Amino acid sequence: MEKIENQISPNSSTIQAFLTLYDVSYNSLTMKENAKLGAAPTFLDKFKKNNITTKAYFLSNKSIPKLLSETLKEHPQMRKGMTVSEILTLFPNARLTSKQVSNALKQLVKKNYLLREDPAGTKSVYIYKINPFKE
Repeated sequence: MEKIENQISPNSSTIQAFLTLYDVSYNSLTMKENAKLGAAPTFLDKFKKNNITTKAYFLSNKSIPKLLSETLKEHPQMRKGMTVSEILTLFPNARLTSKQVSNALKQLVKKNYLLREDPAGTKSVYIYKINPFKE
């Protein structure tokens, strides 16, 4: 599919058909040891970039922290801090739940990527900020 001489540019439906046919995730399909792809799977890379927030293809509890960290590091509001509900608004098409985002944010706090504050002292609403020492 990736060979230039084949000139095949499958759409997302075709990729989904392959995933279903082989009963694999996108990541399994593109891993070198599981698939014989060229050195630079350009179409698949573009597909992943364009569909990274499509739950059916990519989102799992393991991938959400990476998605959040990549998005939040670029967001200027993260220097001042954002709540879980504010962070959820950054991903309108991802169908993320507040529980998924909260759990992913906790992981990023444990990794010292984010700082978590409890301004009201009630342990009900936390403010998450980029850790300036990890930038």
